[in-house]
Amino acid sequence: MNIPPITHKSESANTTFEGYLLFLPFAEGSKSEGLRPFLVNASNGTQMLYRAGDNPFENFFLRPFRGKYCRITGHMGEGAMLLVDSLMELKEPSMTSIEDENQAS
Repeated sequence: MNIPPITHKSESANTTFEGYLLFLPFAEGSKSEGLRPFLVNASNGTQMLYRAGDNPFENFFLRPFRGKYCRITGHMGEGAMLLVDSLMELKEPSMTSIEDENQAS
């Protein structure tokens, strides 16, 4: 499953990350409290996600990828949020491929 790419003018360069798209608690105890989408991976930790044109309280574009291992291309927005330009579900990496990668470095 893929989300088609969008284009927009931005001063920051596009970056690509891979990791799990998870919905995690956000702004607990405030009016904005709820679950928000984050990309989670070992090398970059957690990165909050937003898709332009989506409702930030519903995240309709990102919900189908919940719990999936994905490649996300986007650029940095305000507050260190990754603005998603494109998203593609990937095959989940196996522990052996991760161990092989670590041994090669």
